Amino acid sequence: MKNADTPYLNTIRIYICQGQKVPNTSFWKRFLGDNLLSTALLRRAKEAGLRQAFMLPVKAGFLGDARLVFGVMEINPPDLPVCIEIIDDPGKIRLFITENRNLLASAFAVTENTETYRVVSRPD
Repeated sequence: MKNADTPYLNTIRIYICQGQKVPNTSFWKRFLGDNLLSTALLRRAKEAGLRQAFMLPVKAGFLGDARLVFGVMEINPPDLPVCIEIIDDPGKIRLFITENRNLLASAFAVTENTETYRVVSRPD
């Protein structure tokens, strides 16, 4: 794992709906279906070389004042909440937020304090 000498990590958790679209997407991207916000955020995290990013599965939940949604079917409803979690050095997380402010504008995002997590073990 890269950056193994950095003991403190930051986490950003981004809460969106599973079917939420990227704002201001071109007609062709909407037409071809390549406009999910979750996919765009994960791709940007990968392109930025961040330590790790993943989308947590959710079985039920709600965002803000929206209705409570359950994912009990084979295909989940598009308004089912998901959480994208990205972990890396505090400076890289801040840079990711700055560079992706347009994507994050339609999401609820929370960052963890730098001192909250300390790496206590890592795979070889």
